[in-house]
Amino acid sequence: MINQTDEFKHESLQDCQSIVEYLNSLCDGFERKHLVLRSENNEVIVKPHGLLKFEIKARKRSDRVKLSLKISWNDGMEEDEGSNQLVIQSESES
Repeated sequence: MINQTDEFKHESLQDCQSIVEYLNSLCDGFERKHLVLRSENNEVIVKPHGLLKFEIKARKRSDRVKLSLKISWNDGMEEDEGSNQLVIQSESES
């Protein structure tokens, strides 16, 4: 039985293609304004809407690289915190 909660966390090792598939699923969910996150016996449903805050961080230390994405919004409230332009390119776009 799946328990629907207000918090979801998942951590695992994945290859690049699996990450691409997860990111594509997230994109589809944002377009539909409905995301279901499920793992074993945990599930959370979120409905992104209005203005969303987008944060991206990248860090390299020796041979370790960390890339973090954070997307947040307030239910029932739209805020405008500015629109700093962000550019993300793959090597083939250079």
